[in-house]
Amino acid sequence: VALESDYKTMWTWGAEGKGCTKKVSPTKVKKIVTTDSAFAVLSITGSVTMVWGNPEHGGAMPTPPPTGVVDIFANPYAFVALQADGGVVVWGDRKFGGFIPPERYALLTGGNYSVHTIVPSTFSFAALKSVNGSLLNSTVVPWGYAEYGGDLILQDCNPHELDATNILCSNTTVVGLGMGIQRLVSNGYAYLAFKAHGEIISFGFREYGGN
Repeated sequence: VALESDYKTMWTWGAEGKGCTKKVSPTKVKKIVTTDSAFAVLSITGSVTMVWGNPEHGGAMPTPPPTGVVDIFANPYAFVALQADGGVVVWGDRKFGGFIPPERYALLTGGNYSVHTIVPSTFSFAALKSVNGSLLNSTVVPWGYAEYGGDLILQDCNPHELDATNILCSNTTVVGLGMGIQRLVSNGYAYLAFKAHGEIISFGFREYGGN
Protein backbone atom coordinates (compact mmCIF):
# COMPACT_ATOMS: atom_id res chain seq x y z
CA VAL A 1 0.00 0.00 0.00
CA ALA A 2 1.25 3.48 -0.91
CA LEU A 3 -0.26 6.45 0.97
CA GLU A 4 -0.35 9.82 -0.83
CA SER A 5 0.53 13.13 0.81
CA ASP A 6 -3.14 13.94 1.43
CA TYR A 7 -3.10 11.08 3.99
CA LYS A 8 -6.36 9.77 2.53
CA THR A 9 -5.60 8.30 -0.90
CA MET A 10 -4.04 4.84 -0.98
CA TRP A 11 -2.84 2.75 -3.91
CA THR A 12 -2.64 -1.00 -3.56
CA TRP A 13 -1.27 -3.69 -5.84
CA GLY A 14 -0.40 -7.38 -5.67
CA ALA A 15 -2.30 -10.66 -5.74
CA GLU A 16 -5.88 -10.43 -6.96
CA GLY A 17 -8.37 -10.42 -4.12
CA LYS A 18 -5.75 -9.07 -1.72
CA GLY A 19 -5.78 -5.44 -2.87
CA CYS A 20 -5.11 -4.01 -6.36
CA THR A 21 -6.84 -0.63 -6.63
CA LYS A 22 -7.22 2.97 -5.47
CA LYS A 23 -8.82 3.43 -2.06
CA VAL A 24 -9.77 6.64 -0.27
CA SER A 25 -10.23 6.90 3.48
CA PRO A 26 -13.01 9.28 4.62
CA THR A 27 -10.62 10.82 7.15
CA LYS A 28 -6.86 11.17 7.33
CA VAL A 29 -4.93 7.96 7.91
CA LYS A 30 -2.92 7.53 11.09
CA LYS A 31 -1.71 3.97 10.54
CA ILE A 32 -2.04 1.07 8.11
CA VAL A 33 -1.59 -2.41 9.57
CA THR A 34 -1.39 -5.74 7.74
CA THR A 35 -1.92 -9.43 8.30
CA ASP A 36 -0.49 -11.81 5.71
CA SER A 37 -3.35 -11.09 3.30
CA ALA A 38 -5.45 -8.18 4.61
CA PHE A 39 -5.14 -4.50 5.53
CA ALA A 40 -6.74 -2.31 8.20
CA VAL A 41 -6.70 1.49 8.28
CA LEU A 42 -6.75 3.50 11.52
CA SER A 43 -7.76 7.14 11.04
CA ILE A 44 -6.63 10.13 13.09
CA THR A 45 -10.15 10.23 14.58
CA GLY A 46 -9.61 6.86 16.28
CA SER A 47 -11.87 4.87 13.97
CA VAL A 48 -11.01 1.84 11.90
CA THR A 49 -12.30 3.31 8.63
CA MET A 50 -11.39 0.58 6.14
CA VAL A 51 -10.37 -3.06 5.94
CA TRP A 52 -9.89 -5.19 2.84
CA GLY A 53 -8.31 -8.41 1.65
CA ASN A 54 -8.79 -12.00 2.78
CA PRO A 55 -11.86 -11.98 5.07
CA GLU A 56 -10.62 -15.02 6.97
CA HIS A 57 -7.46 -13.13 7.95
CA GLY A 58 -9.05 -9.81 8.91
CA GLY A 59 -10.27 -8.43 5.58
CA ALA A 60 -13.89 -8.19 6.80
CA MET A 61 -14.85 -5.24 9.03
CA PRO A 62 -16.02 -6.27 12.51
CA THR A 63 -19.54 -5.24 13.54
CA PRO A 64 -19.75 -2.58 14.80
CA PRO A 65 -16.56 -1.01 13.39
CA PRO A 66 -14.10 -0.20 16.21
CA THR A 67 -14.05 3.41 17.45
CA GLY A 68 -12.04 5.21 20.10
CA VAL A 69 -9.00 3.26 18.94
CA VAL A 70 -5.52 4.33 20.04
CA ASP A 71 -3.57 1.61 18.22
CA ILE A 72 -3.93 -1.48 16.03
CA PHE A 73 -1.79 -4.62 16.19
CA ALA A 74 -1.67 -7.63 13.87
CA ASN A 75 -0.20 -11.07 13.48
CA PRO A 76 -0.38 -12.91 10.13
CA TYR A 77 -3.98 -13.98 10.76
CA ALA A 78 -5.84 -11.43 12.90
CA PHE A 79 -6.08 -7.81 14.04
CA VAL A 80 -6.44 -6.27 17.51
CA ALA A 81 -7.75 -2.73 18.05
CA LEU A 82 -6.85 -1.24 21.45
CA GLN A 83 -9.43 1.34 22.56
CA ALA A 84 -8.87 4.38 24.76
CA ASP A 85 -11.24 3.05 27.42
CA GLY A 86 -9.24 -0.17 27.74
CA GLY A 87 -11.48 -2.22 25.50
CA VAL A 88 -10.07 -4.62 22.93
CA VAL A 89 -11.68 -5.55 19.61
CA VAL A 90 -10.34 -8.54 17.66
CA TRP A 91 -11.18 -9.94 14.24
CA GLY A 92 -9.73 -12.41 11.78
CA ASP A 93 -8.94 -16.11 12.18
CA ARG A 94 -10.58 -17.25 15.42
CA LYS A 95 -7.93 -19.89 16.15
CA PHE A 96 -5.01 -17.49 15.93
CA GLY A 97 -6.18 -14.45 17.89
CA GLY A 98 -9.32 -13.30 16.10
CA PHE A 99 -11.46 -14.49 19.00
CA ILE A 100 -11.10 -14.08 22.77
CA PRO A 101 -13.04 -16.52 24.97
CA PRO A 102 -15.36 -14.67 27.40
CA GLU A 103 -13.48 -15.82 30.48
CA ARG A 104 -10.20 -14.61 28.96
CA TYR A 105 -11.76 -11.29 27.91
CA ALA A 106 -12.89 -10.77 31.51
CA LEU A 107 -9.27 -11.14 32.63
CA LEU A 108 -8.15 -8.80 29.87
CA THR A 109 -10.51 -5.93 30.67
CA GLY A 110 -11.48 -6.46 34.32
CA GLY A 111 -10.19 -4.91 37.53
CA ASN A 112 -8.17 -1.73 37.92
CA TYR A 113 -5.79 -2.72 35.15
CA SER A 114 -5.57 -1.22 31.67
CA VAL A 115 -3.84 -2.65 28.63
CA HIS A 116 -0.41 -1.06 28.31
CA THR A 117 0.54 -2.70 25.02
CA ILE A 118 -0.17 -5.80 22.95
CA VAL A 119 2.56 -8.08 21.59
CA PRO A 120 1.73 -10.29 18.59
CA SER A 121 3.28 -13.63 17.80
CA THR A 122 2.64 -15.69 14.68
CA PHE A 123 -0.40 -17.49 16.09
CA SER A 124 -1.41 -15.52 19.19
CA PHE A 125 -1.38 -12.21 21.05
CA ALA A 126 -0.41 -11.26 24.60
CA ALA A 127 -1.50 -8.10 26.40
CA LEU A 128 0.67 -6.40 29.02
CA LYS A 129 -1.65 -4.83 31.60
CA SER A 130 -0.64 -2.06 34.00
CA VAL A 131 -2.19 -0.12 36.90
CA ASN A 132 -2.50 3.62 36.24
CA GLY A 133 0.20 3.34 33.61
CA SER A 134 2.69 1.82 36.05
CA LEU A 135 4.30 -1.54 35.31
CA LEU A 136 5.17 -2.22 38.96
CA ASN A 137 2.04 -4.34 39.36
CA SER A 138 1.61 -5.34 35.72
CA THR A 139 0.48 -8.73 34.46
CA VAL A 140 0.07 -10.60 31.16
CA VAL A 141 -3.04 -12.00 29.48
CA PRO A 142 -2.52 -14.08 26.28
CA TRP A 143 -5.00 -15.54 23.80
CA GLY A 144 -4.91 -17.45 20.52
CA TYR A 145 -3.36 -20.81 19.67
CA ALA A 146 -2.30 -22.27 23.01
CA GLU A 147 0.79 -24.16 21.86
CA TYR A 148 2.35 -20.98 20.44
CA GLY A 149 1.81 -18.62 23.38
CA GLY A 150 -1.97 -18.30 23.49
CA ASP A 151 -1.93 -19.65 27.03
CA LEU A 152 0.50 -19.54 29.94
CA ILE A 153 1.64 -23.11 29.46
CA LEU A 154 5.09 -23.84 30.78
CA GLN A 155 5.43 -27.41 29.60
CA ASP A 156 4.71 -29.43 26.46
CA CYS A 157 1.31 -28.98 24.89
CA ASN A 158 0.22 -31.65 22.45
CA PRO A 159 -1.83 -29.97 19.69
CA HIS A 160 -4.01 -33.09 19.54
CA GLU A 161 -5.09 -32.35 23.11
CA LEU A 162 -6.54 -28.92 22.26
CA ASP A 163 -10.23 -28.44 22.85
CA ALA A 164 -12.74 -27.72 20.08
CA THR A 165 -11.87 -24.00 19.99
CA ASN A 166 -8.08 -24.61 19.89
CA ILE A 167 -7.76 -22.20 22.80
CA LEU A 168 -6.88 -24.24 25.87
CA CYS A 169 -4.79 -27.36 26.42
CA SER A 170 -5.66 -30.27 28.66
CA ASN A 171 -3.13 -32.31 30.66
CA THR A 172 -0.79 -29.34 30.92
CA THR A 173 0.36 -26.97 33.61
CA VAL A 174 -1.24 -23.56 33.24
CA VAL A 175 0.19 -20.92 35.55
CA GLY A 176 0.26 -17.16 35.91
CA LEU A 177 3.39 -15.10 35.45
CA GLY A 178 2.76 -13.13 38.62
CA MET A 179 3.03 -9.36 38.87
CA GLY A 180 5.67 -6.80 37.90
CA ILE A 181 6.18 -7.68 34.24
CA GLN A 182 8.24 -4.82 32.82
CA ARG A 183 8.60 -5.92 29.23
CA LEU A 184 7.15 -8.56 26.94
CA VAL A 185 8.71 -9.69 23.64
CA SER A 186 8.02 -12.42 21.10
CA ASN A 187 10.03 -14.21 18.43
CA GLY A 188 6.87 -15.27 16.65
CA TYR A 189 6.50 -18.63 18.40
CA ALA A 190 7.18 -17.92 22.07
CA TYR A 191 7.22 -15.01 24.51
CA LEU A 192 9.69 -13.73 27.08
CA ALA A 193 8.40 -11.78 30.09
CA PHE A 194 10.97 -9.67 31.93
CA LYS A 195 10.16 -8.98 35.59
CA ALA A 196 11.27 -6.03 37.70
CA HIS A 197 13.69 -8.03 39.88
CA GLY A 198 15.47 -9.57 36.86
CA GLU A 199 13.59 -12.84 36.46
CA ILE A 200 12.84 -13.92 32.88
CA ILE A 201 9.93 -16.26 32.16
CA SER A 202 9.21 -17.89 28.81
CA PHE A 203 6.04 -19.46 27.45
CA GLY A 204 4.94 -20.67 24.05
CA PHE A 205 6.31 -23.26 21.64
CA ARG A 206 8.86 -25.26 23.59
CA GLU A 207 11.32 -25.97 20.75
CA TYR A 208 11.46 -22.29 19.72
CA GLY A 209 12.19 -20.75 23.10
CA GLY A 210 9.04 -21.38 25.10
CA ASN A 211 10.91 -23.36 27.75
